[in-house]
Amino acid sequence: MESLTELPQGIFDRRPRTRQRLRWDVLPENPTVAGAVPEHHSVKEIVCSSSRQHSQNRFSCNDLSLSEFDDEELTKDSPKVENVSSNKPMAEELFLLNLNQEHVLDTQPAKSNYPNKCAEIVDRHMSAIQWDHEQRSLIMERKLRDDAAALEEAKELERARIEEQLRKERAQKEAEARQKAAQEAERKRTDELEAAKKREEEARAQVLQNQGSNERGQETQVTNQSQNLDRETNIRLPGVSMHSAPAALEAEAKRLKLQSEIQMPLLTKELAKHDRRIAKCISKLVPTIDSVRSRARELIAAINDRQFPRPITFCMLANKVVSLCRDRNCKDITFKGTAFACGYLILLVTSQHPDAVEYILAEFNKVCIYTVPKHLRPSDASATSREYYKRIGYHAEDGKLESTEAYLTHVSAYVKLYAAIIQAEIDGVNKPYGLKEGWRWIAMFVNHLPATSSTVVALEAFLKMAGFALYTRYGVQFKKILDVISGSFLISGSFLPLLKRRGTEVKTDAVTNLEYYITEQLYLKEPEGTRLAPGLLSRDCTITL
Repeated sequence: MESLTELPQGIFDRRPRTRQRLRWDVLPENPTVAGAVPEHHSVKEIVCSSSRQHSQNRFSCNDLSLSEFDDEELTKDSPKVENVSSNKPMAEELFLLNLNQEHVLDTQPAKSNYPNKCAEIVDRHMSAIQWDHEQRSLIMERKLRDDAAALEEAKELERARIEEQLRKERAQKEAEARQKAAQEAERKRTDELEAAKKREEEARAQVLQNQGSNERGQETQVTNQSQNLDRETNIRLPGVSMHSAPAALEAEAKRLKLQSEIQMPLLTKELAKHDRRIAKCISKLVPTIDSVRSRARELIAAINDRQFPRPITFCMLANKVVSLCRDRNCKDITFKGTAFACGYLILLVTSQHPDAVEYILAEFNKVCIYTVPKHLRPSDASATSREYYKRIGYHAEDGKLESTEAYLTHVSAYVKLYAAIIQAEIDGVNKPYGLKEGWRWIAMFVNHLPATSSTVVALEAFLKMAGFALYTRYGVQFKKILDVISGSFLISGSFLPLLKRRGTEVKTDAVTNLEYYITEQLYLKEPEGTRLAPGLLSRDCTITL
């Protein structure tokens, strides 16, 4: 653009020019003026000089005098410069024309491309502005996205913090509720224990008070209660006297009452299946640790079945336990091992369900009066009726009573099983009915029961099964009871002396066996079968369940 403005404006003048002729006869004083071509200058120098002069004063020729003569006259008057007058003006004119044409050609593309260049510059400028705007927009969008993400993250963190706080509050409330429930349960349990302790103290005080009164009146009253609760008859047999401790009769009355209050439902298919399930657990029992463990788990699962009331299940269990003495051969040497295994089984079950003990004892008291202990003795021969034998435990088959030998065998079996349950102990397992009750049983037996064939058989069976455990626990005190039985201190009314004086009224084998047990001190030896085997191939193993 600058090159165009610097050019002389006359060079673009398109007006026609009057062609003037140069007069070479009148030369200017300055030989460098256009039209005067000194001889010592070359054409190149003339062209350069003309170009400079043209750029300064637009090729001025004021000093030249133009003649009105035509070319012919000019040629005639000046023959010497004929070549100069005919060639030099034309050369200068041609030079100027060529110079003008070259200048037009040089400036024409610049004029024609100027709008394009301007448009290109504007386009580049607008493109730069648009690119800058786009970059600013991208930066702004990125910033907005980052701000939105940061805001969302802050919201998520706040939401998580609130949820965590709520979770902690809920956990704290639940912990407080559990602690409160545990405290409430502990308080209730403490209240129940205190109430039970109070009732026990009241019962003990009542027993002591009753013992201070007339013993015969107590026996009559408690005996009547026991007879009223008996399932077979509510009428006391005439001519039959009852021998037992008042505490034993009272305990029997409570057990029989508890058993009589149970209303057995109609035998349905489900109930029969439940009964067979319990019977199967007892019948499959063998004197091994594995068998006792598995049978105990099955029985506990049956008791925990909520489909059947627990008192009914306890009665079924008691019946199946006592039925071992009828279903198994009591004279077989393996019966003792089965009895000990059953004792451990009952211990495991009653440690989880202590209420089952009373139902089992009630069933024992019903089938064998010596587990109370209690004895019914007729005053004369007329009192020994069929009803009397049924009351003392004789079994009737096909309308006939069993023999006395069979009866004594069953008495021995019942007492052995009862003693096995009493002496069973396992470390770490709670025992609701154990050696303490066994000690009370033998003391009441010796003090209140008379010396008869059935009593001596029951006493011998009990000592064979539980004598070792009682001696281990009580030591010298147990030996004193044995001295009372054997009459070592010549106490009037001792057990064995009375049996010997009665002579043929009692079985001599039972007396001999009992005397042999005491004199040979068999209570110092652990009975065979007390230690259960871990399997069928092993013989000796301490029970650890």
